[in-house]
Amino acid sequence: MKALAIDSASPVLTITATNGDFFSSVILDIGMHQSERILIEIERVLKDVNLKVSEMEFACLCAGPGTFTGLRLAFAALKGLQLSYNFPIYAFDSLEVCAYPFLSLNKTVLSCIDAKKNRFYVSLFRGKNVAKESFDAELSDVTKILDTEETVILTGPDANYFAENYSSVNPNQKFIIIETAYCNTGYSLLQLGKKAFDNNEEGLKDYSGPVYIRPSEAEESKK
Repeated sequence: MKALAIDSASPVLTITATNGDFFSSVILDIGMHQSERILIEIERVLKDVNLKVSEMEFACLCAGPGTFTGLRLAFAALKGLQLSYNFPIYAFDSLEVCAYPFLSLNKTVLSCIDAKKNRFYVSLFRGKNVAKESFDAELSDVTKILDTEETVILTGPDANYFAENYSSVNPNQKFIIIETAYCNTGYSLLQLGKKAFDNNEEGLKDYSGPVYIRPSEAEESKK
């Protein structure tokens, strides 16, 4: 496998490259400074594994939900490289990418990203099945999809923050918290990307962009 993966759906930027048996990844919790580092770090991880962009079989990224600027940044970076070198780009739901390492455990997994304004992007999985697709939720909305009697694997870049806040609406919910800053989402992206590549799936269209499940402020004002 010769590929590159970028997760910029949250302030934690993950860039990963693989070339056969070689694997290199960088995880940077740098907030709004992602744009200053993304191209530098792409070049670094590719160099680490001795992989030229012209040799890449595919690239993959998180499609959303997530931060508006971060998602656009990854799309722009990979599409810029794709203009010179024709490789497919595969995009995957950000919350599925976070949950991916735990889906084979046959447990309930709640994946979350801080959506600001006292809300979270969340998605629920039971076993390998999606029980609730990604949505923009208040904490009270999440109580409707969880069973207080079950122990839930809580993951995502803001899992600890979610748990702290969720205790105010349901202090009895039991979580096993695994923030994805400690679980390389780049590896998950590459595994999902390899499946798509091996199945000869079509990559992103030229006009494809990030998936936003929350209306922009302009759209809200228009409403």
